[in-house]
Amino acid sequence: MDDARVLDLFAGTGALGIEALSRGARELVAVESSAPAAALIAQTLTALKHNRSWEHGMCARVVKARAEKYAASASAVEPFDMVFIDPPYAFETNDCNQLLADLASRELTSSNTVIMLERSTRSEAPTAPANWEITDRRDYGETAVYYIEPSEPISDNGQQ
Repeated sequence: MDDARVLDLFAGTGALGIEALSRGARELVAVESSAPAAALIAQTLTALKHNRSWEHGMCARVVKARAEKYAASASAVEPFDMVFIDPPYAFETNDCNQLLADLASRELTSSNTVIMLERSTRSEAPTAPANWEITDRRDYGETAVYYIEPSEPISDNGQQ
């Protein structure tokens, strides 16, 4: 995670993104639509910034917005290295697929970005966007975690 830029969509308590910071990420953008949850993340980040473990050069912010809207319209100065997506289990698979497609088609991601998507093991599996692939799936009880990464670019002679 060293020096990674992390995007945490459906941030909830902010735990995934904050854990990434504790493991060496240098930047976190936590996107949460619930005002009380977004305020809690902001309070936590403010407390962390006053802790001696907060390093010079680290930055973190909360965006109060719907994850789908952020993915479809936000711009980034540089792409994120890691994207966490942990939507409510009721979030439809088609909506997940659209969210993934929006992320993959914008400057929010690059050929080095890894997306981690959490879903219920009972949910239909997501579909990776064009030029991306699901590289791993791990089940933890009722939770399935998908790792989605850019596919290998195809060279001129059709070999990978």
